[in-house]
Amino acid sequence: MTVQAAIIESFKIYDRYFQNKYLSYILFFFTGLLAGASAPGIRIGELGFGFLIWVCLTPYFALIFTGFKKAAGLGFIFACGYNLVYLNWYLGLYSLSWLGIDQSFSNAIPVIGLLFEVIHQSLIMTIALILSKLSLKLNNKLNELYLIVVPVVFTSIYNLLNSYNFLGVPWTAFEYTQYQSQLTILPVKLFSGKALMGLIIFANLGLAGLIKNFYLEFQQNGDCLSKGLNKENLRLTYFILGGVILWHIIGCYELTFNDLDNYKEVVNIAIIQPNLSVEERYQERIPFTTIFTTNIKLINQCRNALVILPENATPTNLFLNKAISIAYKLLCYKNNLKIVTGALFKDQVNHKIFNSAYSIDNTGLNGQIYHKRYLVPFGEFNPDFVNWLPKPLQEITTTPAGADFSRGQMSTSLSLGKIKVTVLICFEILYSELTQNFRDCPIIVSLSDLSWFHNSIIGEQMLSFACIRAVENYKYVIFAANTGPSAIISPTGKILAKTAINQRLIIQQSIRVKKD
Repeated sequence: MTVQAAIIESFKIYDRYFQNKYLSYILFFFTGLLAGASAPGIRIGELGFGFLIWVCLTPYFALIFTGFKKAAGLGFIFACGYNLVYLNWYLGLYSLSWLGIDQSFSNAIPVIGLLFEVIHQSLIMTIALILSKLSLKLNNKLNELYLIVVPVVFTSIYNLLNSYNFLGVPWTAFEYTQYQSQLTILPVKLFSGKALMGLIIFANLGLAGLIKNFYLEFQQNGDCLSKGLNKENLRLTYFILGGVILWHIIGCYELTFNDLDNYKEVVNIAIIQPNLSVEERYQERIPFTTIFTTNIKLINQCRNALVILPENATPTNLFLNKAISIAYKLLCYKNNLKIVTGALFKDQVNHKIFNSAYSIDNTGLNGQIYHKRYLVPFGEFNPDFVNWLPKPLQEITTTPAGADFSRGQMSTSLSLGKIKVTVLICFEILYSELTQNFRDCPIIVSLSDLSWFHNSIIGEQMLSFACIRAVENYKYVIFAANTGPSAIISPTGKILAKTAINQRLIIQQSIRVKKD
């Protein structure tokens, strides 16, 4: 069978079977599942599937050429499949019995959480798709300019609805699938991660346009290749190839002509990975002294370094716990260290609790502290609508700390000798706006505790966010996670060092930053 005959036969099959409403839903759902396989962390051996995102979104964006009702229905079904695979790490929460919740109910919560967020994200994607289609309908004379208009509108709406103020989390944004390709993510330095998302939409939308043109020709003539690539299809092909190739040429230039060789200030980085499971800390209630002793033993192996401990690695208020802060101070003095550690902060006046990061040097606590600004809904605070829920549902939203955390109000850098660092805690690494005010900080430190999600792919996805933030800001990102993976990422998005999960260890690497 020739290529032309195979394509014609494919269109006949589509006409015969997939015009059926229910079969279309099944087709789009499974296509969404396939697109979701592009998520960071999904792989066979060393083979990841990030490349799928460049073609598997084509059916989804082809819906802008259909009616509004069909676009909304099939678009939502596709998005459900996509998000269901991408967000499968929710199931890593199993089981939540360590929270003291009834066993059967605690087993159901991860599934409920996954379905809730799948529906939430799918609605956001569907709204963005419909508004993109509306922008196209407002002007039918756009020609190939729709390849620019639709990506801009979709990306803008998607990121607006996924902003923190809307309780959104842009976790499944398309650009993060590309974190392992330096050439692809390097232009983000100039254009932002949102531009990479737009480029991926651009490529899929162009393919959808080509397929639409061939299909219309098939409907009119019973053939689709008799005229070959006409002028319209050739222009479309040039647009697609030209845009993607130009993006990667810029990436090649950025990779070849980066100025990292001119960075002279050497900083020794040591990441402490304590590997304390959530069950050990909350169910078995291991003593705080055990946690602290674990940290001390690991830190004591470090010399002349900036030591990073993960989120809540020191679960106490260091300003009040003088014994712990003095012990850290002595270690800094003895081994010439500077320490950044996740810890709690309790405001004794207003009785507020903060998820915080402290900086410590050989003088002890230097008064610098960062309070987490973007808190995790249900994990660290309860949205207002929780007050409307039945009492049993309100009870299971209580945080492990026993009370809601308060949100930090200020962006704060931490000074450690000659080096300043920007601190992000947990999923704050997803929000690019949190790193924009610190041009004089050459290092971004991201502290996380991923033990809640056990052996899921969440750690790999967190690293993908860190790679994009590193390139966007052209800074090193030090990613420290309690149970791993932890990593050191260069300003070009390259992972210089990385740990496995569920191991107690230290990761050390020397980096060079700009002198003041």
